[in-house]
Amino acid sequence: MKKIYLDTNVWCRPFDKPSERIAKEAEAFLKILEEVSSKRYTITGSVVLDVEVGNIEEGEKKVAVEGLMSTFVPQKVLEVSESKQRKIMRATGLKIPDASHITCAIRGQSEFYILR
Repeated sequence: MKKIYLDTNVWCRPFDKPSERIAKEAEAFLKILEEVSSKRYTITGSVVLDVEVGNIEEGEKKVAVEGLMSTFVPQKVLEVSESKQRKIMRATGLKIPDASHITCAIRGQSEFYILR
């Protein structure tokens, strides 16, 4: 089964302020969840996701995203390698949050990293 890592923005899409783009992205996210339910893919979570979702200010949105994650994330990466994170930042020019997500995706052996 192939592993997927979804960043926080992807998890939030169904609960974001509607627009044409957001609707398309939310639809794509829900299709991914269908594939996960069909056992074609599995989703890797992380402590980085947990922290970012925990920082969502809108209470209902936070609870909804946490509920989805608890349903669809069977495993989590609990540590972020700072040395790998720095290497990713130097190689790509990404900032800490995105480099942290990529570090977790790699550590969790995810084949796909999907961001907004």
